[in-house]
Amino acid sequence: MSADYWRSTQRERWKFTAEQLSKLHQEVSHNDLKSGIDDPCQAWDDHIRIYIYNLVQTLGQRLGCRRRVLSTAHVYLMRIFTKISIHEMNIFLLVTTAVYVAGKTEEQPQHIRTISNEARVLWTDYMPSEATLIAECEFYMIEELHGCLIVHHPYRSLSFLCESMADTHPWLVLSNEEFQGIWAVINDSYASDIPLMYAPHIIATSALYMTLVLRPQLIRPPRPPDKIKARIDVLASYLGKSAIDLEKIAECVQELVSLYARWETYDQRQTHLRVLKTLSLEKP
Repeated sequence: MSADYWRSTQRERWKFTAEQLSKLHQEVSHNDLKSGIDDPCQAWDDHIRIYIYNLVQTLGQRLGCRRRVLSTAHVYLMRIFTKISIHEMNIFLLVTTAVYVAGKTEEQPQHIRTISNEARVLWTDYMPSEATLIAECEFYMIEELHGCLIVHHPYRSLSFLCESMADTHPWLVLSNEEFQGIWAVINDSYASDIPLMYAPHIIATSALYMTLVLRPQLIRPPRPPDKIKARIDVLASYLGKSAIDLEKIAECVQELVSLYARWETYDQRQTHLRVLKTLSLEKP
C-alpha cells in the first residue's frame, strides 16, 4: 500500500472502466441467476447504491465520523459489490463493518460495541445483536479487499487546485461558498461508481467545473453575464494549459450529471422495501 496514488493498489487493482464495472456486475447477476434469484426488483442498480450511500451517511453522522472515514467506507462497499451480490450478506451489517474498518484505516477508530449499539438503534429490526459478527465481517471484508485498505480521495487534490488557481489569476480565487459547493459535489460522487473509475484529481477538477460552470447560480451570488463568461474563459485557459486529461474530465462531469438525474427519481421507501426482500424480511 502506497501513500502515492500513482503507485497505489487503488490505481493498480481497483480502478476500472465503465465497461469493466458493467461486466463485473453482470457476472454477479449471473451468479444470482445460477442460485435461483431472478427477480429484477432485487438486482443491484443505481437506486440500491444511493440507498447504501444514505445508510453510511446516517451511521457516520450518528457516530460523529470525519468525512474521510465515510468516503473510505463508501469505496470499500463499492469494491465489495463488484464481487458479491446484495443477497449474499446483510447490507446493514456490511455497512456497519465498512464504517468500522474505515475508522481504523483513517485513524478515527470506534469501539466495536459502540458502533454495534448505534447501528442497532438505527436499524433495530435488521441489525444483528451480536457485536462479534462485526468482527467476523471485518475479516471477510479485508479478505475480499485483498488487504487494500488505503484509499486516496479528491480532497487533497482540491486543495492543491485551489492554491494553483489562486496563484494563476485573481479571478480563479474561490469564495468559501464555491469551495463548499465543490466539496459537496465530491461527497455526492460517492453515491456512484465515479471513485472506482477516475483518479482523485480528475474527480476534484470535475467537481470544480460542475460548480463553477454548470451550477454557478446555486452556490454564489449572481455576477454580471460578461464577468461570468470572462471567468469561465480564464478557467478554460487554466485547464487547457494544465496536464489534466480534459477528456476524462468531460466523462466524469457527464457521470456527475447522470448521478444527479438518477437522484431526482430516487424513492427511498420503495428502495428500502426492495432491500428488505434481500433479507427475507416483511417489515417496512
